[in-house]
Amino acid sequence: ARRPQPRARLPDRDRSGLIRIPGKAGTLGGPGRRAPELAPGSARVLGPVLASTARLLIVGCGGWWLAMLQAPSWMLFALVGVAMAVFGLGTAASVRFSRWGA
Repeated sequence: ARRPQPRARLPDRDRSGLIRIPGKAGTLGGPGRRAPELAPGSARVLGPVLASTARLLIVGCGGWWLAMLQAPSWMLFALVGVAMAVFGLGTAASVRFSRWGA
């Protein structure tokens, strides 16, 4: 099996676009950052935990796969953006579709 080669630094080209990729997905990650604080008080933690687990799996498996392919750095930033969007939307959906009434 091939092992990924570590990258010492980003290429010398313009790096400003690399931050914009996950930054746009950060808007979707917003609900995911607030709901885990509120969920334990209402005894509804399964949804945020599953959303966090999905984010971890996406970044872990996807990052490993991209490293094996020696993908460019912008693809890693896009992967982080996708993981943040999945986390935020998954958490928001779990809060939205939970039973809150008595």
